Amino acid sequence: MQPMKKIPREARMKRLNVISLRVVRERTLPYQTNSIQKPQDAFELAKAFIGEEDREHCILICLDTKTR
Repeated sequence: MQPMKKIPREARMKRLNVISLRVVRERTLPYQTNSIQKPQDAFELAKAFIGEEDREHCILICLDTKTR
């Protein structure tokens, strides 16, 4: 049996974690205003959705050109 050759440190390949996400429309959420004009409006919408959760959430709010 032959001894294993030592690979120089700079020649070793690094590994990356690959993570995939899928977007699924689960439900709709009614909100009070017809448009989101300022950051506070977006905050209130997100707060209504998240509630008092104790974990991090990532929320994507898709708006059209009229901020609706």
